[in-house]
Amino acid sequence: MNSNNRFVVFFFISFLLLVSLLIPGCDVILLTKLAGEMNKNYDVSFSEDQLSELRTAKSAGIKIIQVYDSQSEFPSPYNKENYSILPIYEVTKDVFNNVGIDVTENNVAANSIEIQVEANGHWITAKYEDIFTKAKKTQYSGARIEGSIKIIFKGLPPVELNFESEKSPPASVDGYYNNPVSAPYQTAFESQQEYSFSNIIITLVDSIYSTAGLYSIYNHSKYDFIRKTALERIAGYSDSNSTQALIKAIEDNSEIVRKTAWVNLLKRSNEKIIDRAIELLKSDSYESRYRSAEYLSIYKSEKAFRPLIEALRNDSSGQGCQAFAAKALGNYNDSSSVQYLINSLKSDFLFLRAYSAESLGRIKDFRAIEPLIPLLDDKEKTVRDAAENALYEITDESFGSRSSWEDWWKANKSNYIN
Repeated sequence: MNSNNRFVVFFFISFLLLVSLLIPGCDVILLTKLAGEMNKNYDVSFSEDQLSELRTAKSAGIKIIQVYDSQSEFPSPYNKENYSILPIYEVTKDVFNNVGIDVTENNVAANSIEIQVEANGHWITAKYEDIFTKAKKTQYSGARIEGSIKIIFKGLPPVELNFESEKSPPASVDGYYNNPVSAPYQTAFESQQEYSFSNIIITLVDSIYSTAGLYSIYNHSKYDFIRKTALERIAGYSDSNSTQALIKAIEDNSEIVRKTAWVNLLKRSNEKIIDRAIELLKSDSYESRYRSAEYLSIYKSEKAFRPLIEALRNDSSGQGCQAFAAKALGNYNDSSSVQYLINSLKSDFLFLRAYSAESLGRIKDFRAIEPLIPLLDDKEKTVRDAAENALYEITDESFGSRSSWEDWWKANKSNYIN
């Protein structure tokens, strides 16, 4: 790049920085994207020699550099010496220890491999109005983290991956973010965006150790967000071991791990998943019950039909579970579920009413016509639309208003119900 071009780029970046300071939270995303395009280095590949070094190494040195906006200006106890809010060393050590490499900050030069991690944190501000005092206050409610993970070998070229992720200021906050240190750096650091720190370090592990490394980290890491990221990577392998790991993970102690497992299970049809979902319809865990019903609403299995009716009938299942059970029953052309679906039209939970109406329309049983008509005046548009669509599916008629439907039904009921 010649000097003129460098000057233009420098001027443009300076302009964007000025705008982002004048209008906090507005154009910072544009600047992030520009930086990403100018310094894009997300693909990782190792030579056979590098892989051999890593796979046989028992120890590695580590060097951590963390720099944050206005770090030197922080009032005590937020001064530079005390400021270390991101557990970069601990997480890096945890990950590599779990693949058999002892990571230490001491005696770095004595190791054949050195891991360098650099993280730069940038706070993002936004103005908020206090709902009680109406005072307008600037809060450090967003953060961006960018940096790199570099593996340095003796006698071999280094390998480097960049990471960057952002937590944008939310529309509202329920606390005070008065100091730069209160910006949500940790959230950005843990972020599941494609190029966040957690994803990049797990990408490294996958590239070096494949599934063996991923399973070791998933099973043994003390950081739930790292275990979650490892599980997401495991889910990318569509083999039976991956499916079994996801099934096991739905009962993990960590909520974010369980959620990750269910999100990925919903993408695959498998008899073992169906069997486990049917069992979990009776789980003591409400989360397990409604997630299982959600899964069974996507993937039809004849052996799930009766358990789904029981889940719908039983109020102790919880309304979310009942709603997905009602939705699932629409997949079966079986009139034995109709009365239970009709009963659910009176629920105070809008999605149970809506899904019951939707399923009745799919089953097309004439007994559903009369109880569906009152839902045309339901307070929730979702329910009104579901009832209108269901009535059309059953009768091939469309009259719009409830009163028009009632008049039509009075004149034609005998043609449908004996």
